[in-house]
Amino acid sequence: MKLNYQRTILIGLAFLSIQLFWGFYEAVISKMLVDSFGLNPFWSNFVMTFDNLIGLILLPLFGALSDKSKSRYGKRTPFITIGLSIAAFFVIGVALIDFYQQSAVVDAGILSILQDGSNYYFQTDASLIERIQAIANANNRVFTILGDSVMFTSKLDASFVRYTLIFESITSINPIFLILYIGILFVTLISMAFYRTPAVSLMPDVTPKPFRSLANAIVNLMGVLGYIVATLIISTLTQEFTSYIPSFVTLSMVMFGILLLFRFIVKEVAWVKEMHAFSLEHNLETAEEIENIKSAKAEPLPQKYRLSFMLIMASVFLWFFSFNAVTTKFTDYASNVLELTNYVLPVTVANIAALIGFLPLAKLADKMGRRKTVLLGILMLSSGTLVGSFLTVSSAWIIYLIMPVAGLGFAAINVNSYPMIVEMSSGSNIGKYTGYYYTASMAAQIFTPLASGALMTLLGLRVLFPYATVFALLSFFTMYFVKHGDTVKQA
Repeated sequence: MKLNYQRTILIGLAFLSIQLFWGFYEAVISKMLVDSFGLNPFWSNFVMTFDNLIGLILLPLFGALSDKSKSRYGKRTPFITIGLSIAAFFVIGVALIDFYQQSAVVDAGILSILQDGSNYYFQTDASLIERIQAIANANNRVFTILGDSVMFTSKLDASFVRYTLIFESITSINPIFLILYIGILFVTLISMAFYRTPAVSLMPDVTPKPFRSLANAIVNLMGVLGYIVATLIISTLTQEFTSYIPSFVTLSMVMFGILLLFRFIVKEVAWVKEMHAFSLEHNLETAEEIENIKSAKAEPLPQKYRLSFMLIMASVFLWFFSFNAVTTKFTDYASNVLELTNYVLPVTVANIAALIGFLPLAKLADKMGRRKTVLLGILMLSSGTLVGSFLTVSSAWIIYLIMPVAGLGFAAINVNSYPMIVEMSSGSNIGKYTGYYYTASMAAQIFTPLASGALMTLLGLRVLFPYATVFALLSFFTMYFVKHGDTVKQA
């Protein structure tokens, strides 16, 4: 009696497509908003929060709707099919509108930023030189005039002038492409939200309770694979200030390919029946519970579970409040406080550690329990952020030791916390409880950049790691008192 690894990998295809898209979203969309449409960092960040805002509202809704689905293809498969199809189609529109906006930028003579030694300058129309100087002067940007070029010693200053020039010269005068871009992006994000919760809910639907932590680890590995594929496509097919159409068409084709593979191989209805038969045979579910699931009859959360459920939800919110504050601002912290030249490497090391730790940490939970494994993960995460609070330029090398510890800690949390949430569902409302999980995590991801950003503005960047430590330890406190949702042992 063991987990069906092949089946788990196949149901993880849907999650792979989700993380593939988010790999593109996080790497490219912000650059489009700045480089093509001239939005300043505040407004580009505001648009980038759309996914969290949409998720906060719609992920629980679509999860609950999929619970009640009576389709002959299963509860989740229709949502995955519709959402993935629409997203894969509209994502090409995102690149097309960006292409037309880029063409307008080129026609206006506002081209790329070039480098000459340690200086940066525009490849631009001579008629715009005076306007470039005026923008630089008005915003106290350091520049010098060299022939018919305006030279900057800072790429940040050159970029600021460029996106200001684009917005004033093109976007504000004719905002139609920006409106279309945001509209198409909005439809794409809704489509992704439409199938995200059902896709994640499919794992507990077809996986017996004792194996859900391990299955969740495999699904998370599939998500990491999606990020890797996104990185390969972007790095191979895109360059700065050039069209994103080839990479986005490739993204769309891969997403459609995943959907075809999923529909051809994954047999949701049959696999759910097999899971119930196994669970009934090994006393993991009763005949009444299985009948309630089939009829979509959701039992209310029992009184004995309610406190544990609220504590887990609070814990999810708190550790995402901690972790996402660090991931949002780590590059700034590493380069400006620790003065690291390769400020991406520590995060990469942490991700590799998490990748290696997914399966062992899931198996550890089978032996010592999910709750204890999550508590261990919180201690690892908080110890990493605590040590990070005391690092200086001379001791910055220690960051390469503590980031893998923090990465492993968050892997332990991530793999085991979601199964604890769905463990308390009645089986017929797994999608609804999956939505609850995302509500807590999305809320944290919306508010922690604002809260930590305000605090760092007031007290400086050094407050980042103490801030993360406090919220991590608060999540340990709430998680410590959880009494339900742990691993169900086989009979």
